[in-house]
Amino acid sequence: KDISLDDAEKTVLRWGSIIGRVGLLNAIVASVNSEVISKLAAENDVQWIEEIEPPGIDDNDGIRAAIGVNTVHAAPYNLLGSGVVIGQFESNVPDTTHFDLSGRSSAPLGGSVGDHATHVAGTAAGNGSLSASVGGSPAQWRGVAPNSTITSFVRPFPYIIVNFENLYNQSINTYNIDISTNSFSATTGGNYNAVSQFYDLVVIGNITRPIMVTVSAGNEGRGGYRTLRDTNVGKNVIVVGGTDANNHAIGNFSGKGPTADNRTKPDLVAPGCQNNTAYEALRLTGNRTAAFTNPNGSTYSTVANQSISTTAEFDCDGTGDDFCYPYAGECGTSMSTPALAGSLALLLELYRKTHENEPLPSTLKAVLVQTALDLDRDGSGFSSNDGPDYINGWGLVNVTRAVELIMNDSEEVPRIIVVNISEPGEVDKHYLLVDENTTELKVSLVWDDVPGVPNDGLKELQNDIDLFLADPSGNVYMPWVLNPSVPNQAATTGVDDRNNVEQVFVFDAAGIEQGVWRVIINGTEIPQPAQVYSLTASHGFTTMPAHAIVMLLDTSGSMGWDPNGNSGVAENQTRLYYAKGASYYFLDMLNL
Repeated sequence: KDISLDDAEKTVLRWGSIIGRVGLLNAIVASVNSEVISKLAAENDVQWIEEIEPPGIDDNDGIRAAIGVNTVHAAPYNLLGSGVVIGQFESNVPDTTHFDLSGRSSAPLGGSVGDHATHVAGTAAGNGSLSASVGGSPAQWRGVAPNSTITSFVRPFPYIIVNFENLYNQSINTYNIDISTNSFSATTGGNYNAVSQFYDLVVIGNITRPIMVTVSAGNEGRGGYRTLRDTNVGKNVIVVGGTDANNHAIGNFSGKGPTADNRTKPDLVAPGCQNNTAYEALRLTGNRTAAFTNPNGSTYSTVANQSISTTAEFDCDGTGDDFCYPYAGECGTSMSTPALAGSLALLLELYRKTHENEPLPSTLKAVLVQTALDLDRDGSGFSSNDGPDYINGWGLVNVTRAVELIMNDSEEVPRIIVVNISEPGEVDKHYLLVDENTTELKVSLVWDDVPGVPNDGLKELQNDIDLFLADPSGNVYMPWVLNPSVPNQAATTGVDDRNNVEQVFVFDAAGIEQGVWRVIINGTEIPQPAQVYSLTASHGFTTMPAHAIVMLLDTSGSMGWDPNGNSGVAENQTRLYYAKGASYYFLDMLNL
Protein backbone atom coordinates (compact mmCIF):
# COMPACT_ATOMS: atom_id res chain seq x y z
CA LYS A 1 0.00 0.00 0.00
CA ASP A 2 2.99 2.35 0.29
CA ILE A 3 3.42 2.39 -3.51
CA SER A 4 0.87 4.27 -5.60
CA LEU A 5 -0.64 2.54 -8.61
CA ASP A 6 0.69 5.33 -10.81
CA ASP A 7 4.25 4.57 -9.69
CA ALA A 8 3.61 0.83 -9.93
CA GLU A 9 2.48 1.18 -13.54
CA LYS A 10 5.70 2.99 -14.42
CA THR A 11 7.69 0.09 -12.99
CA VAL A 12 5.65 -2.57 -14.77
CA LEU A 13 5.83 -0.75 -18.09
CA ARG A 14 9.58 -1.20 -18.10
CA TRP A 15 9.00 -4.96 -18.45
CA GLY A 16 5.58 -5.42 -20.04
CA SER A 17 2.17 -3.92 -20.80
CA ILE A 18 -0.68 -2.90 -18.49
CA ILE A 19 -4.04 -4.66 -18.67
CA GLY A 20 -5.78 -3.10 -15.69
CA ARG A 21 -5.75 -1.98 -12.07
CA VAL A 22 -7.26 -3.50 -8.90
CA GLY A 23 -7.60 -0.59 -6.51
CA LEU A 24 -8.90 -2.74 -3.65
CA LEU A 25 -5.72 -4.83 -3.70
CA ASN A 26 -3.38 -2.05 -4.82
CA ALA A 27 -2.41 -4.37 -7.67
CA ILE A 28 -1.65 -4.23 -11.38
CA VAL A 29 -2.71 -6.84 -13.94
CA ALA A 30 -0.12 -6.98 -16.70
CA SER A 31 1.19 -8.99 -19.61
CA VAL A 32 4.87 -9.79 -19.09
CA ASN A 33 7.17 -12.05 -21.07
CA SER A 34 8.25 -15.07 -19.01
CA GLU A 35 11.92 -14.28 -19.63
CA VAL A 36 11.75 -11.01 -17.67
CA ILE A 37 9.41 -11.96 -14.81
CA SER A 38 12.35 -12.49 -12.46
CA LYS A 39 13.62 -8.99 -13.24
CA LEU A 40 10.21 -7.49 -12.56
CA ALA A 41 10.03 -9.44 -9.29
CA ALA A 42 13.35 -7.92 -8.23
CA GLU A 43 11.93 -4.39 -8.40
CA ASN A 44 11.51 -2.74 -4.99
CA ASP A 45 7.95 -1.74 -5.82
CA VAL A 46 6.81 -5.35 -6.33
CA GLN A 47 5.49 -7.37 -3.38
CA TRP A 48 4.26 -10.46 -5.22
CA ILE A 49 3.56 -11.83 -8.69
CA GLU A 50 1.09 -14.59 -9.51
CA GLU A 51 -0.18 -16.11 -12.72
CA ILE A 52 -3.73 -15.33 -13.74
CA GLU A 53 -6.01 -18.22 -12.81
CA PRO A 54 -7.33 -20.42 -15.62
CA PRO A 55 -11.09 -20.39 -16.30
CA GLY A 56 -12.92 -21.64 -13.21
CA ILE A 57 -14.63 -24.99 -13.00
CA ASP A 58 -18.31 -25.07 -11.95
CA ASP A 59 -18.10 -27.20 -9.23
CA ASN A 60 -33.14 -30.93 -2.55
CA ASP A 61 -35.33 -32.15 -0.60
CA GLY A 62 -32.69 -34.41 0.94
CA ILE A 63 -30.61 -31.32 1.68
CA ARG A 64 -33.40 -29.63 3.62
CA ALA A 65 -34.02 -32.68 5.80
CA ALA A 66 -30.34 -33.33 6.46
CA ILE A 67 -29.57 -29.84 7.80
CA GLY A 68 -32.79 -29.09 9.66
CA VAL A 69 -34.34 -26.67 7.16
CA ASN A 70 -37.81 -28.25 6.94
CA THR A 71 -38.34 -27.53 10.64
CA VAL A 72 -37.69 -23.80 10.33
CA HIS A 73 -39.77 -23.48 7.14
CA ALA A 74 -42.79 -24.42 9.25
CA ALA A 75 -44.52 -22.73 12.18
CA PRO A 76 -43.63 -21.26 14.58
CA TYR A 77 -40.46 -20.19 12.75
CA ASN A 78 -41.80 -19.60 9.22
CA LEU A 79 -38.37 -18.71 7.88
CA LEU A 80 -38.13 -18.73 4.09
CA GLY A 81 -35.42 -16.15 3.36
CA SER A 82 -37.82 -13.26 2.78
CA GLY A 83 -36.14 -9.94 2.11
CA VAL A 84 -32.68 -11.46 1.57
CA VAL A 85 -30.77 -11.07 -1.72
CA ILE A 86 -28.34 -13.82 -2.67
CA GLY A 87 -25.72 -12.92 -5.27
CA GLN A 88 -24.75 -15.89 -7.46
CA PHE A 89 -21.42 -15.88 -9.32
CA GLU A 90 -20.39 -18.52 -11.87
CA SER A 91 -19.86 -19.27 -15.55
CA ASN A 92 -23.48 -18.78 -16.66
CA VAL A 93 -26.73 -17.42 -15.28
CA PRO A 94 -29.88 -19.33 -14.34
CA ASP A 95 -33.01 -19.62 -16.40
CA THR A 96 -34.93 -16.77 -14.79
CA THR A 97 -38.14 -17.90 -16.54
CA HIS A 98 -38.18 -21.21 -14.64
CA PHE A 99 -41.43 -21.34 -12.65
CA ASP A 100 -39.54 -22.11 -9.45
CA LEU A 101 -37.46 -18.92 -9.81
CA SER A 102 -39.71 -16.60 -11.79
CA GLY A 103 -40.26 -13.19 -10.23
CA ARG A 104 -37.41 -13.66 -7.73
CA SER A 105 -34.40 -14.11 -10.01
CA SER A 106 -32.57 -11.86 -12.40
CA ALA A 107 -29.33 -11.53 -14.34
CA PRO A 108 -29.09 -7.73 -14.56
CA LEU A 109 -25.77 -7.69 -16.45
CA GLY A 110 -26.74 -10.47 -18.87
CA GLY A 111 -25.07 -13.79 -19.59
CA SER A 112 -25.83 -17.10 -21.27
CA VAL A 113 -28.21 -19.48 -19.50
CA GLY A 114 -26.73 -22.67 -18.04
CA ASP A 115 -28.10 -25.78 -16.38
CA HIS A 116 -25.44 -25.66 -13.68
CA ALA A 117 -26.31 -22.07 -12.79
CA THR A 118 -30.04 -22.89 -12.80
CA HIS A 119 -29.44 -25.93 -10.59
CA VAL A 120 -27.40 -23.87 -8.11
CA ALA A 121 -30.02 -21.10 -8.01
CA GLY A 122 -32.80 -23.62 -7.37
CA THR A 123 -30.82 -25.30 -4.58
CA ALA A 124 -30.52 -21.97 -2.80
CA ALA A 125 -33.87 -20.38 -3.61
CA GLY A 126 -36.22 -22.46 -5.79
CA ASN A 127 -39.80 -22.69 -4.52
CA GLY A 128 -40.57 -26.16 -5.89
CA SER A 129 -43.76 -25.00 -7.61
CA LEU A 130 -43.48 -27.60 -10.40
CA SER A 131 -42.75 -30.57 -8.11
CA ALA A 132 -46.27 -31.98 -8.03
CA SER A 133 -46.63 -31.68 -11.81
CA VAL A 134 -43.76 -34.11 -12.41
CA GLY A 135 -44.52 -36.76 -9.81
CA GLY A 136 -43.34 -35.18 -6.58
CA SER A 137 -45.28 -33.93 -3.61
CA PRO A 138 -46.18 -30.22 -3.47
CA ALA A 139 -43.01 -28.08 -3.27
CA GLN A 140 -40.94 -31.24 -2.71
CA TRP A 141 -37.93 -30.02 -4.67
CA ARG A 142 -37.87 -26.49 -3.32
CA GLY A 143 -34.60 -24.95 -2.22
CA VAL A 144 -33.39 -23.86 1.19
CA ALA A 145 -34.59 -20.23 1.08
CA PRO A 146 -37.58 -20.27 -1.30
CA ASN A 147 -38.65 -16.67 -0.66
CA SER A 148 -35.20 -15.15 -1.13
CA THR A 149 -34.13 -13.26 -4.25
CA ILE A 150 -31.38 -14.56 -6.55
CA THR A 151 -29.36 -11.99 -8.49
CA SER A 152 -26.88 -13.72 -10.79
CA PHE A 153 -23.65 -12.55 -12.40
CA VAL A 154 -21.21 -14.20 -14.79
CA ARG A 155 -17.83 -14.55 -13.18
CA PRO A 156 -15.25 -12.58 -15.15
CA PHE A 157 -12.53 -14.18 -17.20
CA PRO A 158 -9.85 -13.44 -18.17
CA TYR A 159 -8.20 -11.09 -15.67
CA ILE A 160 -10.57 -12.17 -12.98
CA ILE A 161 -9.44 -9.72 -10.30
CA VAL A 162 -9.74 -6.55 -12.39
CA ASN A 163 -13.31 -7.36 -13.37
CA PHE A 164 -14.25 -8.84 -9.99
CA GLU A 165 -13.74 -5.49 -8.29
CA ASN A 166 -16.11 -3.76 -10.71
CA LEU A 167 -18.60 -6.63 -10.53
CA TYR A 168 -18.74 -6.65 -6.72
CA ASN A 169 -19.08 -2.88 -6.62
CA GLN A 170 -22.19 -3.18 -8.75
CA SER A 171 -23.58 -6.28 -7.05
CA ILE A 172 -23.36 -4.73 -3.57
CA ASN A 173 -23.96 -1.04 -4.21
CA THR A 174 -26.46 -1.24 -7.08
CA TYR A 175 -28.14 -4.62 -6.68
CA ASN A 176 -27.92 -4.82 -2.87
CA ILE A 177 -26.81 -8.41 -2.43
CA ASP A 178 -26.52 -9.65 1.17
CA ILE A 179 -24.76 -12.96 0.49
CA SER A 180 -22.35 -14.03 -2.25
CA THR A 181 -22.34 -17.69 -3.28
CA ASN A 182 -19.60 -19.04 -5.53
CA SER A 183 -19.87 -22.57 -6.94
CA PHE A 184 -16.67 -22.42 -8.95
CA SER A 185 -12.95 -22.62 -8.35
CA ALA A 186 -9.66 -22.95 -10.21
CA THR A 187 -6.18 -24.31 -9.51
CA THR A 188 -5.81 -26.99 -6.82
CA GLY A 189 -3.30 -26.37 -4.05
CA GLY A 190 -5.01 -24.31 -1.38
CA ASN A 191 -2.71 -21.31 -1.83
CA TYR A 192 -3.85 -17.95 -0.50
CA ASN A 193 -3.79 -15.95 -3.73
CA ALA A 194 -5.12 -12.60 -4.92
CA VAL A 195 -8.68 -13.94 -5.26
CA SER A 196 -8.63 -15.23 -1.68
CA GLN A 197 -7.34 -11.85 -0.51
CA PHE A 198 -10.06 -10.11 -2.52
CA TYR A 199 -12.80 -12.20 -0.90
CA ASP A 200 -11.43 -11.37 2.57
CA LEU A 201 -11.64 -7.67 1.74
CA VAL A 202 -15.22 -8.08 0.50
CA VAL A 203 -16.27 -9.80 3.73
CA ILE A 204 -14.85 -7.09 6.01
CA GLY A 205 -16.68 -4.39 4.08
CA ASN A 206 -14.05 -2.73 1.94
CA ILE A 207 -16.72 -2.45 -0.75
CA THR A 208 -19.18 -0.25 1.18
CA ARG A 209 -20.49 -2.83 3.69
CA PRO A 210 -19.67 -6.32 4.96
CA ILE A 211 -21.37 -9.25 3.25
CA MET A 212 -21.15 -13.01 3.72
CA VAL A 213 -19.30 -15.04 1.11
CA THR A 214 -19.63 -18.80 0.59
CA VAL A 215 -17.26 -20.70 -1.70
CA SER A 216 -17.08 -24.34 -2.72
CA ALA A 217 -14.34 -26.65 -1.48
CA GLY A 218 -14.01 -27.98 -5.04
CA ASN A 219 -14.41 -31.51 -6.37
CA GLU A 220 -10.83 -32.75 -6.31
CA GLY A 221 -11.16 -34.59 -2.97
CA ARG A 222 -10.49 -37.97 -4.53
CA GLY A 223 -6.85 -36.86 -4.47
CA GLY A 224 -6.79 -36.92 -0.67
CA TYR A 225 -5.74 -34.13 1.66
CA ARG A 226 -4.62 -30.68 0.46
CA THR A 227 -7.01 -30.68 -2.49
CA LEU A 228 -8.66 -27.30 -1.94
CA ARG A 229 -8.72 -24.68 -4.69
CA ASP A 230 -6.42 -21.63 -4.63
CA THR A 231 -9.23 -19.15 -5.20
CA ASN A 232 -11.38 -20.52 -2.39
CA VAL A 233 -9.28 -20.51 0.79
CA GLY A 234 -9.88 -17.01 2.16
CA LYS A 235 -9.91 -16.67 5.93
CA ASN A 236 -13.22 -14.84 6.24
CA VAL A 237 -15.25 -16.78 3.68
CA ILE A 238 -17.13 -19.98 4.50
CA VAL A 239 -15.54 -22.83 2.53
CA VAL A 240 -18.17 -25.56 2.06
CA GLY A 241 -17.53 -29.27 1.64
CA GLY A 242 -20.10 -31.76 0.39
CA THR A 243 -21.72 -34.69 2.19
CA ASP A 244 -24.27 -37.38 1.39
CA ALA A 245 -27.74 -36.24 2.45
CA ASN A 246 -28.78 -39.78 3.39
CA ASN A 247 -26.06 -40.55 5.94
CA HIS A 248 -23.82 -37.44 6.28
CA ALA A 249 -20.80 -39.33 4.87
CA ILE A 250 -18.37 -37.09 3.06
CA GLY A 251 -18.66 -37.13 -0.72
CA ASN A 252 -15.54 -38.64 -2.25
CA PHE A 253 -15.42 -35.58 -4.51
CA SER A 254 -15.26 -33.03 -1.67
CA GLY A 255 -12.03 -31.02 -1.46
CA LYS A 256 -10.00 -31.51 1.71
CA GLY A 257 -7.66 -29.34 3.76
CA PRO A 258 -5.48 -28.06 5.11
CA THR A 259 -4.63 -24.94 3.12
CA ALA A 260 -1.08 -24.31 1.93
CA ASP A 261 -0.45 -22.20 5.05
CA ASN A 262 -1.95 -24.99 7.21
CA ARG A 263 -5.26 -23.38 8.15
CA THR A 264 -8.35 -25.49 8.89
CA LYS A 265 -10.60 -25.65 5.83
CA PRO A 266 -13.26 -26.47 4.77
CA ASP A 267 -15.18 -24.53 7.43
CA LEU A 268 -18.42 -26.51 7.27
CA VAL A 269 -20.14 -29.17 5.19
CA ALA A 270 -23.63 -29.48 3.73
CA PRO A 271 -25.19 -32.09 1.46
CA GLY A 272 -23.83 -32.07 -2.08
CA CYS A 273 -25.43 -35.38 -3.07
CA GLN A 274 -28.39 -37.52 -2.00
CA ASN A 275 -26.80 -40.93 -2.36
CA ASN A 276 -23.25 -40.51 -3.57
CA THR A 277 -22.63 -44.26 -3.93
CA ALA A 278 -25.61 -44.77 -6.25
CA TYR A 279 -24.85 -41.61 -8.23
CA GLU A 280 -21.19 -42.52 -8.74
CA ALA A 281 -22.05 -46.08 -9.78
CA LEU A 282 -24.34 -44.83 -12.52
CA ARG A 283 -22.02 -42.04 -13.62
CA LEU A 284 -18.93 -44.22 -13.83
CA THR A 285 -20.69 -46.82 -15.98
CA GLY A 286 -21.55 -44.07 -18.45
CA ASN A 287 -25.26 -44.13 -17.56
CA ARG A 288 -25.37 -40.39 -17.00
CA THR A 289 -29.04 -40.14 -17.94
CA ALA A 290 -30.00 -42.43 -15.06
CA ALA A 291 -27.69 -40.53 -12.72
CA PHE A 292 -29.18 -37.16 -13.63
CA THR A 293 -32.83 -38.25 -13.48
CA ASN A 294 -32.73 -40.12 -10.16
CA PRO A 295 -34.09 -37.85 -7.39
CA ASN A 296 -32.99 -40.39 -4.76
CA GLY A 297 -29.40 -40.50 -5.95
CA SER A 298 -28.38 -36.88 -6.40
CA THR A 299 -29.23 -33.32 -5.41
CA TYR A 300 -32.46 -32.75 -7.32
CA SER A 301 -33.04 -29.15 -8.37
CA THR A 302 -34.07 -26.85 -11.20
CA VAL A 303 -32.60 -26.95 -14.72
CA ALA A 304 -33.09 -24.66 -17.68
CA ASN A 305 -36.03 -24.99 -20.07
CA GLN A 306 -33.81 -24.99 -23.16
CA SER A 307 -31.26 -27.17 -24.87
CA ILE A 308 -27.82 -26.50 -23.42
CA SER A 309 -25.90 -29.47 -24.82
CA THR A 310 -26.49 -31.70 -27.82
CA THR A 311 -24.02 -34.41 -26.80
CA ALA A 312 -25.80 -37.75 -27.16
CA GLU A 313 -24.07 -39.22 -24.11
CA PHE A 314 -25.85 -36.63 -21.98
CA ASP A 315 -29.24 -36.91 -23.68
CA CYS A 316 -31.88 -37.12 -20.98
CA ASP A 317 -35.20 -37.51 -22.71
CA GLY A 318 -34.48 -37.92 -26.43
CA THR A 319 -34.64 -34.19 -27.15
CA GLY A 320 -30.85 -33.86 -27.37
CA ASP A 321 -30.66 -31.88 -24.15
CA ASP A 322 -28.40 -32.96 -21.32
CA PHE A 323 -31.02 -32.54 -18.59
CA CYS A 324 -34.77 -32.98 -18.32
CA TYR A 325 -36.77 -29.84 -17.51
CA PRO A 326 -37.89 -28.89 -14.90
CA TYR A 327 -35.65 -30.84 -12.47
CA ALA A 328 -32.52 -32.96 -12.65
CA GLY A 329 -29.83 -34.29 -10.35
CA GLU A 330 -26.23 -33.28 -9.86
CA CYS A 331 -23.61 -33.95 -7.17
CA GLY A 332 -20.72 -31.83 -5.97
CA THR A 333 -19.70 -28.98 -3.72
CA SER A 334 -21.45 -26.74 -6.26
CA MET A 335 -24.64 -28.01 -4.64
CA SER A 336 -23.55 -27.85 -0.97
CA THR A 337 -22.39 -24.24 -1.33
CA PRO A 338 -25.79 -22.73 -2.30
CA ALA A 339 -27.36 -24.90 0.40
CA LEU A 340 -25.22 -23.06 2.93
CA ALA A 341 -25.91 -19.71 1.27
CA GLY A 342 -29.64 -20.43 1.57
CA SER A 343 -29.13 -21.35 5.22
CA LEU A 344 -27.45 -17.99 5.80
CA ALA A 345 -30.46 -16.31 4.17
CA LEU A 346 -32.77 -17.94 6.73
CA LEU A 347 -30.54 -16.87 9.61
CA LEU A 348 -30.25 -13.33 8.26
CA GLU A 349 -34.04 -13.07 7.92
CA LEU A 350 -34.42 -14.15 11.55
CA TYR A 351 -31.63 -11.90 12.84
CA ARG A 352 -33.25 -8.88 11.23
CA LYS A 353 -36.53 -9.75 12.95
CA THR A 354 -35.02 -10.24 16.39
CA HIS A 355 -32.09 -7.77 16.52
CA GLU A 356 -31.72 -4.08 15.82
CA ASN A 357 -28.40 -4.27 13.96
CA GLU A 358 -27.24 -6.23 10.91
CA PRO A 359 -25.07 -9.20 11.91
CA LEU A 360 -21.42 -9.21 10.95
CA PRO A 361 -20.34 -12.09 8.71
CA SER A 362 -18.27 -13.36 11.66
CA THR A 363 -21.41 -13.44 13.80
CA LEU A 364 -23.44 -15.75 11.58
CA LYS A 365 -20.34 -17.84 10.89
CA ALA A 366 -19.84 -18.21 14.65
CA VAL A 367 -23.46 -19.28 15.06
CA LEU A 368 -23.08 -21.95 12.36
CA VAL A 369 -19.79 -23.24 13.80
CA GLN A 370 -21.21 -23.31 17.34
CA THR A 371 -24.31 -25.30 16.32
CA ALA A 372 -22.82 -27.61 13.67
CA LEU A 373 -23.04 -31.38 14.10
CA ASP A 374 -19.51 -32.64 14.75
CA LEU A 375 -18.76 -35.46 12.30
CA ASP A 376 -16.10 -38.12 12.67
CA ARG A 377 -12.83 -37.31 10.93
CA ASP A 378 -12.94 -40.60 8.97
CA GLY A 379 -15.67 -39.18 6.75
CA SER A 380 -18.16 -41.91 7.70
CA GLY A 381 -20.87 -39.43 8.66
CA PHE A 382 -21.11 -40.62 12.25
CA SER A 383 -21.38 -37.88 14.84
CA SER A 384 -18.58 -37.41 17.34
CA ASN A 385 -17.11 -34.99 19.84
CA ASP A 386 -13.58 -35.09 18.49
CA GLY A 387 -13.45 -31.53 17.18
CA PRO A 388 -12.68 -30.19 13.71
CA ASP A 389 -10.91 -32.02 10.93
CA TYR A 390 -9.67 -31.36 7.41
CA ILE A 391 -12.55 -33.29 5.82
CA ASN A 392 -15.68 -31.96 7.55
CA GLY A 393 -14.29 -28.74 9.02
CA TRP A 394 -16.36 -27.86 12.09
CA GLY A 395 -19.15 -30.19 11.02
CA LEU A 396 -22.51 -30.41 9.28
CA VAL A 397 -24.67 -27.29 9.22
CA ASN A 398 -27.67 -27.56 11.53
CA VAL A 399 -30.08 -24.76 10.71
CA THR A 400 -32.58 -25.64 13.44
CA ARG A 401 -29.93 -25.36 16.16
CA ALA A 402 -28.62 -22.14 14.65
CA VAL A 403 -32.09 -20.61 14.59
CA GLU A 404 -32.69 -21.60 18.22
CA LEU A 405 -29.41 -19.98 19.27
CA ILE A 406 -30.34 -16.68 17.61
CA MET A 407 -33.86 -16.79 19.08
CA ASN A 408 -32.46 -17.42 22.57
CA ASP A 409 -30.07 -14.48 22.31
CA SER A 410 -31.34 -11.52 24.34
CA GLU A 411 -30.05 -8.44 26.11
CA GLU A 412 -30.84 -10.04 29.46
CA VAL A 413 -29.10 -13.35 28.70
CA PRO A 414 -26.87 -12.96 25.63
CA ARG A 415 -25.86 -16.01 23.65
CA ILE A 416 -23.95 -13.87 21.14
CA ILE A 417 -21.39 -11.19 22.04
CA VAL A 418 -19.79 -8.83 19.51
CA VAL A 419 -16.98 -6.64 20.88
CA ASN A 420 -13.44 -5.66 19.89
CA ILE A 421 -9.85 -5.99 20.96
CA SER A 422 -8.27 -2.56 20.57
CA GLU A 423 -4.59 -3.25 21.20
CA PRO A 424 -2.03 -6.05 21.56
CA GLY A 425 -2.00 -7.69 24.97
CA GLU A 426 -5.55 -6.66 25.80
CA VAL A 427 -7.52 -9.32 27.65
CA ASP A 428 -11.33 -9.50 27.65
CA LYS A 429 -13.22 -11.60 30.18
CA HIS A 430 -16.77 -12.82 29.82
CA TYR A 431 -18.72 -15.02 32.22
CA LEU A 432 -21.01 -18.05 31.94
CA LEU A 433 -23.24 -19.44 34.69
CA VAL A 434 -23.14 -23.23 34.73
CA ASP A 435 -25.77 -25.08 36.75
CA GLU A 436 -25.36 -28.48 38.36
CA ASN A 437 -25.83 -31.59 36.23
CA THR A 438 -24.39 -29.80 33.17
CA THR A 439 -22.32 -32.25 31.15
CA GLU A 440 -20.86 -30.04 28.41
CA LEU A 441 -19.89 -26.49 27.62
CA LYS A 442 -18.99 -25.13 24.19
CA VAL A 443 -17.76 -21.67 23.22
CA SER A 444 -16.90 -20.53 19.67
CA LEU A 445 -14.91 -17.47 18.61
CA VAL A 446 -14.78 -16.05 15.06
CA TRP A 447 -13.35 -12.82 13.71
CA ASP A 448 -13.14 -11.41 10.20
CA ASP A 449 -9.40 -10.92 9.87
CA VAL A 450 -7.63 -8.27 7.82
CA PRO A 451 -6.34 -9.78 4.57
CA GLY A 452 -3.02 -11.60 4.38
CA VAL A 453 -0.32 -11.26 1.75
CA PRO A 454 -0.87 -13.51 -1.29
CA ASN A 455 1.71 -16.15 -2.10
CA ASP A 456 4.27 -15.02 0.49
CA GLY A 457 4.73 -18.53 1.88
CA LEU A 458 3.94 -17.34 5.40
CA LYS A 459 0.94 -17.76 7.66
CA GLU A 460 -1.93 -15.60 6.49
CA LEU A 461 -3.46 -14.90 9.91
CA GLN A 462 -2.74 -11.25 10.78
CA ASN A 463 -4.62 -10.41 13.97
CA ASP A 464 -4.18 -13.35 16.34
CA ILE A 465 -6.79 -13.66 19.10
CA ASP A 466 -6.78 -16.59 21.53
CA LEU A 467 -9.69 -18.20 23.36
CA PHE A 468 -9.50 -19.97 26.73
CA LEU A 469 -12.02 -21.15 29.34
CA ALA A 470 -11.39 -21.29 33.08
CA ASP A 471 -13.62 -23.19 35.49
CA PRO A 472 -14.41 -21.91 39.00
CA SER A 473 -11.44 -23.83 40.42
CA GLY A 474 -9.06 -22.14 37.99
CA ASN A 475 -8.47 -25.05 35.59
CA VAL A 476 -7.85 -23.72 32.08
CA TYR A 477 -9.25 -25.32 28.92
CA MET A 478 -7.65 -24.70 25.52
CA PRO A 479 -9.18 -24.63 22.02
CA TRP A 480 -9.08 -27.41 19.45
CA VAL A 481 -5.97 -27.57 17.24
CA LEU A 482 -5.03 -29.82 14.31
CA ASN A 483 -1.68 -31.15 13.16
CA PRO A 484 -1.31 -30.34 9.44
CA SER A 485 1.70 -32.65 9.18
CA VAL A 486 -0.56 -35.59 10.04
CA PRO A 487 -3.89 -34.47 8.58
CA ASN A 488 -5.84 -37.60 9.55
CA GLN A 489 -4.84 -37.27 13.21
CA ALA A 490 -7.54 -36.43 15.74
CA ALA A 491 -7.73 -32.86 17.00
CA THR A 492 -6.01 -32.10 20.29
CA THR A 493 -6.07 -28.90 22.33
CA GLY A 494 -3.56 -26.08 22.55
CA VAL A 495 -2.82 -22.55 21.40
CA ASP A 496 -4.04 -21.82 17.86
CA ASP A 497 -1.97 -19.23 15.96
CA ARG A 498 -3.20 -20.10 12.44
CA ASN A 499 -6.98 -19.71 12.31
CA ASN A 500 -9.58 -17.01 12.87
CA VAL A 501 -12.06 -19.61 14.13
CA GLU A 502 -11.49 -21.16 17.57
CA GLN A 503 -13.62 -23.36 19.80
CA VAL A 504 -13.31 -24.74 23.31
CA PHE A 505 -15.37 -27.80 24.19
CA VAL A 506 -15.58 -29.23 27.71
CA PHE A 507 -17.36 -32.52 28.36
CA ASP A 508 -17.76 -34.73 31.40
CA ALA A 509 -20.53 -37.34 31.57
CA ALA A 510 -20.52 -37.04 35.36
CA GLY A 511 -21.07 -33.28 35.15
CA ILE A 512 -18.72 -30.33 34.79
CA GLU A 513 -18.07 -27.98 37.69
CA GLN A 514 -20.99 -25.81 38.73
CA GLY A 515 -20.42 -22.09 39.09
CA VAL A 516 -19.16 -19.13 37.10
CA TRP A 517 -16.85 -20.01 34.22
CA ARG A 518 -14.61 -17.36 32.72
CA VAL A 519 -14.24 -16.93 28.96
CA ILE A 520 -10.87 -15.31 28.33
CA ILE A 521 -10.11 -13.56 25.03
CA ASN A 522 -6.48 -12.59 24.63
CA GLY A 523 -5.27 -10.13 21.98
CA THR A 524 -2.04 -12.01 21.35
CA GLU A 525 -0.99 -10.17 18.20
CA ILE A 526 -3.01 -7.23 16.91
CA PRO A 527 -0.84 -5.46 14.35
CA GLN A 528 -3.93 -3.87 12.78
CA PRO A 529 -6.36 -2.83 15.54
CA ALA A 530 -9.11 -2.68 16.44
CA GLN A 531 -10.25 -6.24 15.78
CA VAL A 532 -13.96 -6.98 16.20
CA TYR A 533 -14.83 -10.54 17.20
CA SER A 534 -18.00 -12.61 17.59
CA LEU A 535 -18.43 -15.00 20.51
CA THR A 536 -21.16 -17.62 20.96
CA ALA A 537 -21.76 -20.17 23.69
CA SER A 538 -23.98 -23.07 24.67
CA HIS A 539 -24.92 -21.15 27.84
CA GLY A 540 -26.02 -17.56 28.35
CA PHE A 541 -23.39 -14.97 29.16
CA THR A 542 -23.69 -12.87 32.30
CA THR A 543 -22.16 -9.53 33.15
CA MET A 544 -19.27 -9.16 35.58
CA PRO A 545 -20.68 -10.44 38.89
CA ALA A 546 -21.58 -7.32 40.86
CA HIS A 547 -23.62 -8.81 43.68
CA ALA A 548 -21.26 -11.41 45.05
CA ILE A 549 -21.09 -12.36 48.69
CA VAL A 550 -18.03 -13.37 50.62
CA MET A 551 -18.37 -16.20 53.14
CA LEU A 552 -15.58 -16.00 55.70
CA LEU A 553 -14.86 -19.16 57.62
CA ASP A 554 -13.43 -18.71 61.07
CA THR A 555 -10.27 -20.45 62.19
CA SER A 556 -12.19 -23.03 64.18
CA GLY A 557 -14.11 -24.14 61.12
CA SER A 558 -17.44 -23.71 62.93
CA MET A 559 -18.93 -22.25 59.73
CA GLY A 560 -18.25 -25.40 57.75
CA TRP A 561 -20.99 -24.82 55.23
CA ASP A 562 -21.73 -22.64 52.23
CA PRO A 563 -24.86 -20.96 50.79
CA ASN A 564 -25.73 -24.06 48.78
CA GLY A 565 -25.84 -26.24 51.90
CA ASN A 566 -22.54 -28.05 51.32
CA SER A 567 -20.62 -29.13 54.39
CA GLY A 568 -17.05 -30.14 55.04
CA VAL A 569 -15.47 -26.84 53.98
CA ALA A 570 -11.92 -26.59 55.23
CA GLU A 571 -10.79 -24.07 57.83
CA ASN A 572 -9.16 -20.75 57.05
CA GLN A 573 -10.85 -20.28 53.70
CA THR A 574 -12.68 -17.42 51.98
CA ARG A 575 -15.28 -18.38 49.39
CA LEU A 576 -16.65 -15.91 46.87
CA TYR A 577 -20.12 -16.45 45.43
CA TYR A 578 -22.28 -14.76 42.84
CA ALA A 579 -25.85 -14.42 44.07
CA LYS A 580 -28.57 -14.59 41.42
CA GLY A 581 -32.09 -14.90 42.76
CA ALA A 582 -32.17 -17.78 45.20
CA SER A 583 -29.12 -19.42 43.66
CA TYR A 584 -25.47 -19.01 44.55
CA TYR A 585 -22.71 -19.69 42.01
CA PHE A 586 -19.23 -20.43 43.29
CA LEU A 587 -16.69 -17.97 41.92
CA ASP A 588 -13.42 -18.43 43.71
CA MET A 589 -11.76 -19.65 46.92
CA LEU A 590 -8.88 -18.10 48.77
CA ASN A 591 -6.83 -19.46 51.64
CA LEU A 592 -6.55 -17.03 54.54
